[in-house]
Amino acid sequence: MELEKKWRNENVNRTLPANKADLELFQEKYNIALPDDLANYLQSLNGTGGDCTDDLFEFYSIKKIKKIKEEFKDWVGIPNYQKLLSIKEINDLYVFANMNFNLFAYAIKLTKSLEEANEVYILCGDKYKKIADSFSEFINLYLDSSIELQFIDTV
Repeated sequence: MELEKKWRNENVNRTLPANKADLELFQEKYNIALPDDLANYLQSLNGTGGDCTDDLFEFYSIKKIKKIKEEFKDWVGIPNYQKLLSIKEINDLYVFANMNFNLFAYAIKLTKSLEEANEVYILCGDKYKKIADSFSEFINLYLDSSIELQFIDTV
C-alpha cells in the first residue's frame, strides 16, 4: 500500500489498526455505514497516531473521527470553525484529518446508505468545498500532493 510506505518512510507513528468491533461501534454510535475504502484504511493504518506527516497532515484514528458539530463545538482559534456549526448541508460530514495544525480540515460524508456518495470536503473557517468523490480519491490527491488539498480563494 503506497500510503503505508509513505508513512513508514516518514517514521510516522501509527495507532493500532481498528478491529471489526471498533468499526461496528462507530457505525452504531452515528447510525451510519462506512464505505469499504474507509473501513479498509481504518483496519490497516487507522491514522497517524497523533503525529503529523512530513507535509503536516494528521490523519485521525477511528476513535478521534467526529461529526463536524462535535469536532468544532468548543473551537477557539483561527480559522474560526465555529461558523460551520449552523450550516445544515454539512451535518453528515465527519472530520478525519487536518493539515498544518487545523489550518485546513478534511471531512467525509457518511450516511446510513452506502448508495450515497462519500464525498470528501476541505474546510477552512466557515468555507468548505468538495474535493473528492470518495476516500480513495482523497488519498490519491494526498499521495500526489495535489493543490486541491489547500483552500485557495480565487478572485
